[in-house]
Amino acid sequence: MFEGATLHNKAWTCPSGPRSCYAPAFATDYSLVKALEQCFTESSDGDCSCSTTACGSAAQHISKWNTSGIALMNDLFKDKMEQMFRYAYSFNYDISSWTGTAATTAQVGMFEVATAFQDKFLCNYTVTGPASSCAIQNYDQYYILAENTCESEGYVTILNLNQCRIAGRALSGDASKWFASDQPANGYGDTGVGRTGGCTFHSGNVDNAIQFFPSASGSCGTDSYHCVCGAFAPIPDAS
Repeated sequence: MFEGATLHNKAWTCPSGPRSCYAPAFATDYSLVKALEQCFTESSDGDCSCSTTACGSAAQHISKWNTSGIALMNDLFKDKMEQMFRYAYSFNYDISSWTGTAATTAQVGMFEVATAFQDKFLCNYTVTGPASSCAIQNYDQYYILAENTCESEGYVTILNLNQCRIAGRALSGDASKWFASDQPANGYGDTGVGRTGGCTFHSGNVDNAIQFFPSASGSCGTDSYHCVCGAFAPIPDAS
């Protein structure tokens, strides 16, 4: 089916037909660096589809690169922006789907001087990421509820880890606000109505650590865990 489809074959490995296709991982840290160089050669702001350059084994948009085998991304964008690509300060594309050790752990200087990226995405840490934590703020306003549910009050239950972190920092005014020390990486595993579902502050106190229960379904205030709800600002009446 894909015989002669050179660019497709660079971008995807298909062991048993089109439904089995997946993006091959970068083999080495160096291959990622070289792909990034090619990416910025193709597009000065990093919005590369790799349609005019090989980008190593990537051959697809930067947001879809498979970084699962990469161990280090220290100074990755800093090097590209300060030393090689004069206009790369405008890089601001979503790379939160990147996986692997380097994409899920803080990397020294990774987003240093990436000013457009920092303006658009909120990461665990502004300069060091990691990439997988960088998200756009989904909600305009946040509320803490001691009873009922977010939806019953016209709000939204926050069920995304990154959005929960963003909400907790916004409500507390603490840019370094973090999850409770005993919380697993992706949130607590509690299920059922015995625990408040979603993003919470215990006792509704923003001085407490954020606690995230993505699989629980209890109402706000269950066992003193108050909901952190998201909301959208109303559209002004133009009439």
